[in-house]
Amino acid sequence: MDDANELLDPNSMTFAFLVLPPVIAVINQRTWSREVRGTVALAVCLVYSVLITALRSDVDWAEWRNVILQVMIGTFGAYKLFWEPSNISHRIEEATDFTHPPEEARPVPAPPATPPATPPSTTPNNAPSARHRQDLDDEPWP
Repeated sequence: MDDANELLDPNSMTFAFLVLPPVIAVINQRTWSREVRGTVALAVCLVYSVLITALRSDVDWAEWRNVILQVMIGTFGAYKLFWEPSNISHRIEEATDFTHPPEEARPVPAPPATPPATPPSTTPNNAPSARHRQDLDDEPWP
């Protein structure tokens, strides 16, 4: 590239706006601190910038510096203006949380090995059954 002040092509910027924030959300975990999550986002932008710069031409510092600034501003701007207010990125982070699975994804506990004891047969209102009443009638009273 002859001019170091040339802007990144529109296709690369559109990709950065639309695809990088969800990619960052897939990598980030909701249990991580804000600083770690920001560092991950910066690293993804750096890797993307290096790839774009390397694919476009010979890598030089001025061009890479301009590309990284454009990608970071575009990606973080798109995140703050669209992805964060719409909660899409937060939902992606929750869906891809590998450290603490959501409640519905947790395994259901296995039933106990021995069945629970069955209570004696009773009629409604816990009244003794007819057989039990007959047994009581046959017993002598003291």
